[in-house]
Order: sequence, then C-alpha cells, then structure tokens
Amino acid sequence: MGPPGWSWRGRWGTARHVVSRDYPDLDLSEFRVVLIEAGPRLLEAFAPSSAQYAQRFLEKLGVELMLGEQVVEVTPDAVRLRSGLTLPSFTVVWSAGVTGRALPGLTPARGNRIATTPELYVPDHPSIYVAGDLNYLEYRDGRPHPQVAPTAMQQGVLAARNILRELRGQEKRPFKYKEKGSMATLGRSHAIAEIGGLKMHGFLAWGAWLAVHLYYLIGFRNRVMVLSNWAYSYFTYDYAVRIMHNRHSFTEQGEPSGDAVRL
Repeated sequence: MGPPGWSWRGRWGTARHVVSRDYPDLDLSEFRVVLIEAGPRLLEAFAPSSAQYAQRFLEKLGVELMLGEQVVEVTPDAVRLRSGLTLPSFTVVWSAGVTGRALPGLTPARGNRIATTPELYVPDHPSIYVAGDLNYLEYRDGRPHPQVAPTAMQQGVLAARNILRELRGQEKRPFKYKEKGSMATLGRSHAIAEIGGLKMHGFLAWGAWLAVHLYYLIGFRNRVMVLSNWAYSYFTYDYAVRIMHNRHSFTEQGEPSGDAVRL
C-alpha cells in the first residue's frame, strides 16, 4: 500500500493507459514505486540544477525517493537496507551501474576495475592494455571515466594505436576523453541534457535525446522503424508488450500470501 497522500494523479494518464491495461484488476493505491539512491542526491554525474529537475519530476510522478540509503540484500520478497528498513517487494529493478570482474594476477581498483597509465596499459604489465568498462583512469575531480559507450570506443581506438606505435618504436599517446555530453530520459516528454555549457530540461531535452539515439542507429531503414515504433507508443500508450504476472498480497508483517496467475 502507498503511504498517506501518495497517488498517481500527477501523471494519471500514464496510470490509466499503461498500468490499467496490463493490470486491469489493480487498484492504483495498491502499488508504490520506491527509488533508492546511496548518494546524497540523484544523478551525481549531472549538474545540481539538472538533478533537482529530475527529482521534482519524479516526486510529481509519485515516486518515493530514499536518498543516502544502501541496499544490503535483495530477497525474493523484500529489499533490506543498511539502515535496518525492510521494503516488501516482488519487483526490484537494479540500475546501479556495472562492476568489473577481477582478473588473476592484476590488482583491482575500485569496482574491480583495473588501474592503468594514461596510455591505457597496466603499469606492472606494459604489454596489457585495458579499455572500456574495466579501465580505471581518473580524469576529473578524482573520478574515473564514465562507464559508457563513448569512453569504451575512444579508449579502444587509442589502445590499438598505442600498440601500433609501440611496434614502430614511437612514443605512446595519453588518453584524452572527448566528452560529447550527457543525457538522461526521465519519462514521457521529459529528460535532462548537458552538452558543454548548455543545459536543457523537459521536452526540449527529451527531443534531443530521441534525435541523438536515432542518429547513432545504423541504416535509414532502422531509423524509420524505430521512429515509427516510438510515435506509435507515444500516441497510443501501447508498448506492444504483454505481461504475465503473479498477484500477491502482503500481511501486516510483510509476508506474502495468495497467488494467482494472470496473462
């Protein structure tokens, strides 16, 4: 059950068209969306003003924000936090990023990533190069490069070129990240975008997010197909995905009871 005063009235269209279609027998007061963030604010990679916009938008949607909380355990029917709080839930979406996998013989840095020189090779093993998500190389405010596709692509190109330069007896070149900007979609017609010193919020940022993703698709046909699917979903609220789910209820102690399968 949602807390007192909690509702989806801020975006009732979404609840009416999407939730009621896949869960026709569900009372909107029976579910809640809780966003748990270990940091002091949302989206630390963005400017504070962009993060505040995202927070206001999510709160208007009815999302409960729990900042400064860490998840210590996820069970089949609950999420347990470091503070001792337990949230009964059967649906948990983990989006806290990725972590590396420790490699034998290499000392891992934070998140099991491998620390390298600016030229992208391991200091103790000059013949080993690391690029992409596994690479740990600090570049701004003591933070490592973001684990995103542009970083991996740029590091991969430089690593290959440095290997060739080494074979030719030439001096290797350090990695310089060319940041093209950051974008995050928040929901229907809402997003945040930061490109250089330009900051965009709302519909304009959402349109820019769509344009960038279409631009990087390969082939005109793929772009047309994706654009048509997006347009269909936007105007009809139909995502063409049906859901099979189990209906559960919680007792006062938080234990699940009852089970019915619905298609």
